[in-house]
Amino acid sequence: MKHAIFFDLDGTLLNSHNTICKQTIATVEALKLAGHTIFIATGRQFYATIPFHKQLGLNTPIITLNGGAIYDKDGILLQKTFIDPLFVTTILQDKTFANITEVSNFETPNLSVMTNKNPGVIAYLHQQMPTGLIPNYGNTRHHFSSFPILSQVVNMYSFVASDQFEDLKIYLNKTITDSVSFRYGDDPLIPFVEIFSKNCSKATGIAYVLNYLGLDDIRTMAFGDGQNDFEMLEYVDVGVAMKNAVSSLVACSDEQTPLTHQESGVSDFLNTYFKI
Repeated sequence: MKHAIFFDLDGTLLNSHNTICKQTIATVEALKLAGHTIFIATGRQFYATIPFHKQLGLNTPIITLNGGAIYDKDGILLQKTFIDPLFVTTILQDKTFANITEVSNFETPNLSVMTNKNPGVIAYLHQQMPTGLIPNYGNTRHHFSSFPILSQVVNMYSFVASDQFEDLKIYLNKTITDSVSFRYGDDPLIPFVEIFSKNCSKATGIAYVLNYLGLDDIRTMAFGDGQNDFEMLEYVDVGVAMKNAVSSLVACSDEQTPLTHQESGVSDFLNTYFKI
C-alpha cells in the first residue's frame, strides 16, 4: 500500500551536525521509486528547509512554521495561517511581557523579525541553519513601522532567562486568548515558549497538502520528536516517535524507532517497515 510520509527535520531526519546521512537519503530514494510520496513538515522557515528538500529530490509541497506557511517546491506560498494581529499588538506593547522576556522572534512567511538582536539567541538559531546559510534577522523597530507585519505573524518565539520561565508561564496563562495557544520549547539550554494560532499545526498542514494533491484517501505516516509534533503524529495513520523524542510524544505515538536521529533512526525504521 502506498503511503504519504511526513518527516520532521530537527531531531528526526537531521542529526546533530544538521545533516541528513547517506543511509537516510538512500532509503528516501527507494521509497520514492516504490511509489510513496515524501514530505517535510517542520517548524523551520522555508529558506532553512528548501536545501534539504532539494537534497532529497522532492517536488512535494513543504510544510513550514509548524503548518503556518505551506509552499510549493519553487517557494510559492500556497497557504498561510496568522496569529490574531490584536494579540500580537498587545504582546508587543505590554511592558510586563517586555520585562519578562529577553527577546521575542516574530516569524512571518520567510522572514524573522526580533524585538532586539540578542547575540545569544541569534547564535542559537544560526546553529540550526544549513551550512553557509546566515539569515538576516530584522528588527521590529524598523520592520513593524515599514509594512503591516503585525497582521502576518505565523508564530512567535519568546526567549527568557531560566529564572524568568515560570513568570512567563503565569503571564501567558493570564493573557492568552481563545484564538491563540502556546507550548514550551524542547531545548533545556535555552528556555523559550512558542505562541501560535490555535487552529494551526503540522496536522492542519498535512490535511491541506493531501487535499491539494488529491491524496485524501492515501495511508499516512509521520515521524517526529518534539512538542510541535503531537498533532501530526495523532492525525496520521501511523505516528512514529523517535527514540530520542520527548516522553509525552512517545506516549501518544503508534510506533517508536529503535534508534535515535544520531543513528539514522528514520532510515532503520523505514527499511524494516517497508522491507527495503
